[in-house]
Amino acid sequence: MPTVSAKQILLLCASTITLSALLSGCQSLAEKNDQPAVEIQPAKVFSAAEKQQFSQQASQLFEEYSQWQIEQSPVLASQLGVAQQFNWDDISLEAHQKRNNQLQQFHQRLTAIDEQALDKQQTASYQTLLHQIEFERLISPLAYLQEPLADSTNSSSLYRLSSNQNWLLVSQDILLHHHAINNVEDAHDYIDRVEALPQLFKRWQEWLQWREQQGVISEKALLLKNQQRAQQFSSQYQKTNARNSELWQDFNRKVSALSLYPSSEKVLLNKLYKTLTKKAQPAYKKLADELERLASIATEENTLSKQPQGMRYYQLLAAHYSQTELDAHHLFQQLSEQLINHQQQFINLAQASGFAVAENQTDTNEKETQANTLDQLPQAFAWLEQQAQSFASDDPELTRQKRRGFQRQSLQQLADELPYYLAAIPQTPLDIHTIYPTAVERQFPTFNSHDILLNNMMYGTPGQFIQIALADENPSLPEFRNQPAMAEFNSGWRLYAIQLAAENSTQQALLQLLFQRQMIQEIASAITDLGLHGKSWPAAQATSFLQKNTNLDEVAVQQAIREIKDNPAITLQTVMGYQHIVSLLQQAQEKHAHVEQAVVISDWLKLGAVPAFSAEQYLLN
Repeated sequence: MPTVSAKQILLLCASTITLSALLSGCQSLAEKNDQPAVEIQPAKVFSAAEKQQFSQQASQLFEEYSQWQIEQSPVLASQLGVAQQFNWDDISLEAHQKRNNQLQQFHQRLTAIDEQALDKQQTASYQTLLHQIEFERLISPLAYLQEPLADSTNSSSLYRLSSNQNWLLVSQDILLHHHAINNVEDAHDYIDRVEALPQLFKRWQEWLQWREQQGVISEKALLLKNQQRAQQFSSQYQKTNARNSELWQDFNRKVSALSLYPSSEKVLLNKLYKTLTKKAQPAYKKLADELERLASIATEENTLSKQPQGMRYYQLLAAHYSQTELDAHHLFQQLSEQLINHQQQFINLAQASGFAVAENQTDTNEKETQANTLDQLPQAFAWLEQQAQSFASDDPELTRQKRRGFQRQSLQQLADELPYYLAAIPQTPLDIHTIYPTAVERQFPTFNSHDILLNNMMYGTPGQFIQIALADENPSLPEFRNQPAMAEFNSGWRLYAIQLAAENSTQQALLQLLFQRQMIQEIASAITDLGLHGKSWPAAQATSFLQKNTNLDEVAVQQAIREIKDNPAITLQTVMGYQHIVSLLQQAQEKHAHVEQAVVISDWLKLGAVPAFSAEQYLLN
């Protein structure tokens, strides 16, 4: 069965540019609609020849940009399964500047096209690409702080030390999972890629040293964590250990499948062994030493509010991921009010389903109501947890089988209900291992039936798999609207998918509870993000806030805080994306009352990655 690819799953301006500039270029149409019209300008009239000319220019530009994204990132090419020379991305400072220059050229060509001459679908692509390019150009002067995109379509995002998106882990993942060996040439490419690791790590160290020169050093704990990783890889590739390493075993297994002459196979294995021990091992050791040096001068806490121009950078990220003009302060206030509301809804739903409230917890005024809600939350969370089915047993294999069985049963039930709220079902088959991989089983050994059910809804059906598969199967979309860099525009679908399933499921009461619990967690994470980076919260305050306001245990809280620190403002895209979707679909139904909700939702999903204002124009015009 085909698997869901990485493509499907996830997805230079002067330093005086202000936050308003970010929005003015990308959201000019939306802003014009909000302002009172003083004088109505007649729409431009284009001849058929002019329309065709602009359409051809746009199509060519979209295709070139999509291809450029792949060409400038061999890692992305591997992740997408694109046949290309195997290599690593050029992550030098020179390459970063070259990328900015190329983006400038794309921007000039894009703005030379008259948007009004394009058809509806091309307009959505035009606005999406313009939005993305202008954002990248805005943050480029502040790139030393932290790259915002958590994927490899922007190679500089991999300079980051965050848990899953840095070259220590990505380089291993590419070789193990995205570098097939179908012939001898592929085997040599594999070895060449290992041989190129020293140059890759050298460039990465240059980037870290450049950040240091700008006054930015990552937190001590993060540096030490990655120093330990680098040291472990260095130890693995020493002469006495190299033949037991995961890379060696992977290469051995892939080469054995070629059925070569034993002498030819031996030559390849010996070449990899020498490359691992003489090239890779010293490179990992040198990287480990550099990370240890940086850790020795790093601080314990280092959020954006404490960095040079960090708040300016954070405001740009917040505006991009929330797709609003609200600053961090107002977003904090708005989300704080929403958190209380969703917590109360959760308590009410729990009471309706059998959760008993303590007699002394009665509501007398607004302040006491909020206090009572917080007092009841731990008991309500615990009550809901007791309703879940646990699969834990002394036999790990039996536990795994029970979880897999429940996952298949849950997915089948969700799939059976899809026609109630979608008018289009993707043809791409869903591989359940992609939404509940073995790594998740290891990382979360206590996963119960509620956790698996949520995972299925958010990432399976009707979640991100449906969203990305429908867009991927839409032949009218240019390739870049299916690439991971654009995926942040639609991440709110994961939350809306739970709500949608709850509204139409035979398990409505349970799913509504799980939806509210997830909303509480997502909003609380976004508030913590704003607190840490926008209000200089110490880690202890962030920890306390998440512990009081969510059902996350201590380990999950620390993991959430680590991810928030590593990915500033990215938590906003899920919460605000959900709110944009709710508003958009409500407006679409009001305007097109004769159209079924399932049709409206399916039309939106087929759009692929688009910013909120572009989706609104597409569906409401």
